[in-house]
This record gives sequence, C-alpha cells and structure tokens, in this order.
Amino acid sequence: MIIDKTWKFSAKGEYLNIRCLSAKDVTEDYVAWLNDSDNKKQLWSLDPGSVTRASQMIYVEDVCQSEDRLLLGLFNNKNILIGTSGVQQVQIARKHPVMGIFIGNQNYRGKGFGCILVWSITSILFSTFDDTVKVTAGALAVNQPSVRSFIKAGFKTEGIQLKQEFREFSGWSDFVLMGCFKNDLVATDVVGISDFEVE
Repeated sequence: MIIDKTWKFSAKGEYLNIRCLSAKDVTEDYVAWLNDSDNKKQLWSLDPGSVTRASQMIYVEDVCQSEDRLLLGLFNNKNILIGTSGVQQVQIARKHPVMGIFIGNQNYRGKGFGCILVWSITSILFSTFDDTVKVTAGALAVNQPSVRSFIKAGFKTEGIQLKQEFREFSGWSDFVLMGCFKNDLVATDVVGISDFEVE
C-alpha cells in the first residue's frame, strides 16, 4: 500500500519527513543495516540469510502493491534515510494495525529518534485511517531501546509472552506486546516534535 503524502516536522534540531518507501530508496547503506549482525539481534526476522539490494527492492515493491501493509521511512532534510517502520493489518476488520520500527542509521541511534518514529507513525495511522481503534506493536524483550520508544510515545504494555522467540545468537527471548489508543498518544512536546504537518 502507498499513501501519497509526506509528513514534515521538526525534532532534535532537524527538519525531518516521513513518507512511504519505494524501490529507489533501497540504497547500499540501507541494505547494510539489514545485514548488520548487531541489528539482526534486535529485529523480529528469523531469516539469518543476507539481504541483497535486489531482494530488498522486490520486498519494498511487494509491500507497496499490497492492500494491508505499509513501509514508511524517516528521512532528514538531505533525504538520508534514518529509519523505517513496517505496518501490517492496515484496513482490515480488526482495526488494530501492527507496527514495528527500526532506526538503522548509526548516526541517529540512541538519541530518541525511535520514539519520534513511533509517535509519528502512530499519529499517521490514527489520522489516515479514521476507524483505527488501536495501534499495536511488539518487540523482543532484549530490544529495550525499542520497548522504551513505544512506552515513551504512549503505548502500554499489554502482556509478555515468555520465551516466545528463539534466536541463534541469544537463545529464547520474551516478547513484549504493546498497544496505544488514540487518547494514550502523548503530546508532541513530550517527544520533542513541532510543526507536524502533511503535504
């Protein structure tokens, strides 16, 4: 699915924007994030194989052509990709889209951009799909930066699945289930966002 809009805002002293990814956004740097061994420890993916530029371009195109999935990117004002958010179960009967985030650009990690991405995507989902009841998310418990990003943006922990996911590098990990109703989403100043608007 593609939403033909761009959301622009300021945060952390930078002008940022969010839009749907296209195949042309699949750079070598983006592919390197996906193949980084430390990053793989944090992601949901069970696939231990390497991602190629060609395979990721196919994946992005597949998401763009789907009816219930989104892949959005967070960019700086030089159009450099900072991170991505994948959303599943968009526009289906349950009205509970499921989102995940990934800050792959090392220059932006550990600086609060995960929370900015969570807040922005959640706000976009509520404003774009009026019948959305709740936005849901999940993260490996070992990925505490991701969990903290969701909680700071207003998500609540709804449950923990003990030893739910197995990874070769770390063994069994708990999985944290989170959700956010529209009224739970924190104010923009809590996450440091200003001038949030859509084009």
